[in-house]
Amino acid sequence: MRSHGERAASTARPIVRADASVDHADAADRGPAVYGAARRVAAARVAAEWLLHALAAALLIWGLLQSVRRAPPVRSDSADAGTLHAALVRWSTVAAPTSVHVELDSVPTPADRDWLTALPGAGTQVGWDSRALRPLALAISPVPDPAGVVRLRVAAPRGTAIVLRDAVGVLDTVSVRPGGSAAGVSITVPGALAAVSAAAGHTTARAVATDSLVLGHLLVLGRVGWESRFIVDALEERGWRVDARLALAPKTDVVQGVVGAIDTGRYAAVVVADSSAAGDATRLATYVRSGGGLVLAGSAAEMRAIRELTPGAVGALIPPGTIGSTDSTAGATKHHLGLVPIVDLHADAVPLESRDTVVAVAARRVGAGRIVQTGYVDTWRWRMSAARGGGDHREWWAGLVSAVAYAPAVARAPDRTSDNAPVARLIDALGPMTAQSPGPRPVDDRSRRGWLFAAIVVALLAEWGSRRFRGGR
Repeated sequence: MRSHGERAASTARPIVRADASVDHADAADRGPAVYGAARRVAAARVAAEWLLHALAAALLIWGLLQSVRRAPPVRSDSADAGTLHAALVRWSTVAAPTSVHVELDSVPTPADRDWLTALPGAGTQVGWDSRALRPLALAISPVPDPAGVVRLRVAAPRGTAIVLRDAVGVLDTVSVRPGGSAAGVSITVPGALAAVSAAAGHTTARAVATDSLVLGHLLVLGRVGWESRFIVDALEERGWRVDARLALAPKTDVVQGVVGAIDTGRYAAVVVADSSAAGDATRLATYVRSGGGLVLAGSAAEMRAIRELTPGAVGALIPPGTIGSTDSTAGATKHHLGLVPIVDLHADAVPLESRDTVVAVAARRVGAGRIVQTGYVDTWRWRMSAARGGGDHREWWAGLVSAVAYAPAVARAPDRTSDNAPVARLIDALGPMTAQSPGPRPVDDRSRRGWLFAAIVVALLAEWGSRRFRGGR
């Protein structure tokens, strides 16, 4: 007979075996699914660990390459007008700065300016500044005058004092009026000048005449008398080649030279001393419209065929005054000449000279040509009276003719040393002024190295933590 303990043990064993058989059957049913999922998780974790390892290695290699590679220098340099040329040589040979800044107290030479302009093409940015340069422009053009007169035009800010020079010395000192409507000055200078400079403070502009003029003959028409004679004398003394046809009687003329057809092929200008040339008025009108120049003196403007072309009508004669012993200056002498005022000016006529309240000389453009009308009568008295009457009379008549003369220009080769607007060309070449160098800012390598080290450490720690969590080494 079994004891109670043995019976209990014997009855308990089957129960344990039955439970075990149930667990094994359940595990057998679920085993493949659980095992496959575990393998997939483990494979994904291993792949992530390899990616982290590869990322850390790639970052480390990239950092080593960056440390070995020689970074381009990021440097700035500066110069002033006195050291600019030497600095340009240094920047182009010994050093290659990323940016340069030039402080100019005078205009650089055209060669140095072009050198600065070329630096950006070599990788060097250029900035410049100036507190001394002033905008200035100079133009030189020949005047139709055998004496070689040139006209100088200078543009500058109002109130600027300008010194004009040529190779010999100072020509003149002019100033742009503060209240003027135009910020410039125009003067004429006798004598053939190759080059002229205009200086305003630290800025100097240089211009060279690049055109020469072809001058034809002059034709003088009028009556035989003192006025016609001294007009011819004054223009010949100036250097003009003068043809003349002066009426002596109804069918008799005094002719000088070869008086040909009145056209621009032969004559640069025609001077009509009085109304005796009425028979040529139609030809004169055609000549002006085709580009010729015409000077009408006194009653010459009354010729019917050209009356509609003149700057104005002829007024009532103002008799000449008495020239006293104190009237030795040109202006005082001319003030006493007889005058037929120019009245009823056309809308496009330009007054050139006035006496008291009346217009004495006026000009008008007609077609391609020009007409100058003067109201002074018997100007030969001016030549005979004043101390410098001969020279002043000659200058005045030469000025009237040059204002209308047809003189085609022959262009010459440009002078490469000319720099007639230095500040404008400097701004065009280098751009506007800059307060400081426009070069790039250097990169902060310390910050970049810090981020690189942190990324490598994070990648390695993530890999190590994943391995330890899954029980790997």
